[in-house]
Amino acid sequence: MGKNENSNPVGRGQDEDVEDQDEEQKTKVSLACTPRNGAVSNGSLVLRAEEEMCAWAFDILIAHLEGHPKRPPPPVSVVRLKECGVSCPAFVTWMKQRKGAVGFSREDADLRGCIGSLSPIPIMEL
Repeated sequence: MGKNENSNPVGRGQDEDVEDQDEEQKTKVSLACTPRNGAVSNGSLVLRAEEEMCAWAFDILIAHLEGHPKRPPPPVSVVRLKECGVSCPAFVTWMKQRKGAVGFSREDADLRGCIGSLSPIPIMEL
């Protein structure tokens, strides 16, 4: 195409191109906040719990049960999620190994308790 020819597809105007650029910029910003434990699918962030996140959740529960006034500091991955403004459902299940059990399979454990929210909440409010 020459310099003066319209490079827009038929039926598209410059306003639509600007909207596409805005949407692309939003996507780039979203991807910039994608934590290493997340994946992007259809424009939505899919989070996956990491071992340090799970350990932190249990540390919070233990600190609460032992009456500690302060919560344990969050791991770097959780701080990163907070910086990105992430809210998500969260659920922690506490299993207790049965007496005499040698493994950690579901058959070797009983439910001790669970807590969580199916509605999105800010990551630091867990």
